[in-house]
Amino acid sequence: ALVDLLGKPIAESNALCIPTASYGHAPRGFHRAWRFINGVAKTPMCQLGWKSLGVLELTALPSTTVMTINVTQAVIDAVTIVSSTDIQKRNDARARSFREWPAIVAFTLGAASGAAGYAFAGLGALAVPAFLCVLLAARYAGLQHPAP
Repeated sequence: ALVDLLGKPIAESNALCIPTASYGHAPRGFHRAWRFINGVAKTPMCQLGWKSLGVLELTALPSTTVMTINVTQAVIDAVTIVSSTDIQKRNDARARSFREWPAIVAFTLGAASGAAGYAFAGLGALAVPAFLCVLLAARYAGLQHPAP
């Protein structure tokens, strides 16, 4: 069935393994991800003889690059702050909230600006960030960078 879905043999196909979703299956989520990648799971999809296989580990990304993680954590922290009786958990949640809100606000403002630009100028709004990139590149092109 997989060969039919791919339309060619597995040996001629590329695959990308994203094990992050398995982490939520407590209590052995990390263990299941390791087994899946290493081919010792009941369904060893990574050991089928792919032409190439990549692993995208989303948990290795900082939370500020994945806005969904920030928003989800902010909601969890808000519930913890309001409902937890454990003072330490509430303080930890409060500290995380102070670190998360600037990224969420910046993302929201950027998304709103992009939406407003598109509403007023259509795809022409893409000229603004392109122009800013060219401007920054021109400004920093002449700078001397120290040798590593």
